[in-house]
Amino acid sequence: MLPRIAILGGTGHLAKSLVDTNAQLGKWSIDLYVRDKPRAEAFIKRYASVEPAIEVLPIDSFNQDSRCDALVNCIGFGTPAGVSAAKSNLFSVTQLYDRLIDVFVQKQSHIPVVSFSSGAIYGSQLAGPIQDGHVAQLPIDPIDPVDFYRITKLASEAYHRSLFDKSIVDIRLFNFFSEFIDLTTGFLVADIASALLTDSSFVTNRTDVARDFFHPTDLYRLVDGVIRTGNLNAAIDAISLEPITKLDLIGRCQREYGLKVAFQENSFDSPTGIKSYYYSQGFEKNKIIDFSPKFTSWDSIKLSLDKLLSHRKT
Repeated sequence: MLPRIAILGGTGHLAKSLVDTNAQLGKWSIDLYVRDKPRAEAFIKRYASVEPAIEVLPIDSFNQDSRCDALVNCIGFGTPAGVSAAKSNLFSVTQLYDRLIDVFVQKQSHIPVVSFSSGAIYGSQLAGPIQDGHVAQLPIDPIDPVDFYRITKLASEAYHRSLFDKSIVDIRLFNFFSEFIDLTTGFLVADIASALLTDSSFVTNRTDVARDFFHPTDLYRLVDGVIRTGNLNAAIDAISLEPITKLDLIGRCQREYGLKVAFQENSFDSPTGIKSYYYSQGFEKNKIIDFSPKFTSWDSIKLSLDKLLSHRKT
């Protein structure tokens, strides 16, 4: 019998990707807990292959007695626009679902929990890749609103570590791209995909940055690996086989897809801070589970761009 995985936040980008990958790999049965049940059912109907192993449930029905073999928390604000608009909700919503998880693990402490965190916890100004032993700095007088999201994730992780005898793992995602992304998010690759889909120019400056995009299949494999490891309380970084720079990405998209590019010197304000390098090389902490990535950042981006562009043609 397949393990039953409860997923909170079932209409979000991460959850949709996990559901879609599960339809291909078939390792889980899924209880998908959502706030918008018709929206989730419409997604499942559109992607008919994902339907057999899924039950869609209202998120208010999830409680400490929910029958599952693992819990995956995909609830978050996950876009620049969402982070900017959330303000104090960043704290209240995160705390709300952390309390729900707390009640759950106190009742069923043997069941592993996976929660998604962010590479943003490492800092709002990163001049190089994250290394093992990285020491983050946080100005506190005053606290800059750009750090609100970072503090929220850091506080959530700290709370999970305080439950030292519970099986809770935080996965720190840096960048993630799949065909289910909202193209209005303001993310680099979302803007590139939107430009390709509308045959318009991708507008950017010539400042190069480095990013790491975690592949949908690797994400699923990592979550599955954490679940199967069990009895673990830790945080790990999502690290692909190879990061990619913005200018390299643009060049590849020009050659592969005929991307049009308009360079102009413009300013860009990120709600979590400007980071020249936004990826991790902190491999030591990841050795606590038996997992190695199979895909590079470009593998991830190309897979999802191919799918998005194929949808346009159908």
